[in-house]
Amino acid sequence: MAVVTQVDREGTSLMNAAEHYAEDIWRRLCPDEVEPPLFIAHQLLDERDFGFQQFRFVAAGRHTVQRPVRWGPALSPAELAQLVGGPVDSSRGEYTPPEPAAEGQLRFAVARVITLPRPDLHGEPPCMPAGTSWGQRLARQLAPRHQGRTCCWYHRGDWSAASAIAIRAIARTAATPLRQGYLEADEHFPAVSTFIGQAPADSWTRDAAASLILEPIQPSRDDDGRRFYVNGRHRSQAMLDAGVRRTLVAHWDWPEPDGVQ
Repeated sequence: MAVVTQVDREGTSLMNAAEHYAEDIWRRLCPDEVEPPLFIAHQLLDERDFGFQQFRFVAAGRHTVQRPVRWGPALSPAELAQLVGGPVDSSRGEYTPPEPAAEGQLRFAVARVITLPRPDLHGEPPCMPAGTSWGQRLARQLAPRHQGRTCCWYHRGDWSAASAIAIRAIARTAATPLRQGYLEADEHFPAVSTFIGQAPADSWTRDAAASLILEPIQPSRDDDGRRFYVNGRHRSQAMLDAGVRRTLVAHWDWPEPDGVQ
């Protein structure tokens, strides 16, 4: 059993990359076990405690798992203690953070939604499909939906409008053209927030546009070439469902270590 606590944004979030963390734990700490560990994620983000989230994995190979399926509601500390056989520290525990890395730059770009990675939500929440085939993606691009739904926040409004506002906000404030440009948070975020706040749109659309900049969608690849999300799976799925054509994505660029060209 692995109980993993993450504070703020120490790399990819536990929720978005649970299988990668579980595989690493399996490989390093219990390599002789036939089945992967029971994985319990405990995320502390911006002073918010999301509780102990229990995941169930299915082995897909030696030290390789399929995308986890959330198993039941969050566990209380008492339930977790009973499951583990003793009390579990709900804090980060004795932890020495790594030396601060060289400062990176957040790079935004316009992406075609149809090409985004599969979100792999497995129907959670229930209004999110288990997968969206290329045929379904193309059909929704040909007949986009602009009307919101009442099932959840992600489906409630028009992501095409929100994406257009976010793209304009970055294009107006970035130091260089959007496709090549970087956004310095301290320097540009206040101007971006002002632009979005003054946009002629309803509150949901403005909030959604702001989320694309303050909590950007970040598609990525692991060392094996598998595509995944550092952040933004639910919003990406909602855009695929609605047939949104373009949106804003981001990734961090980090300087090469000294001596590396």
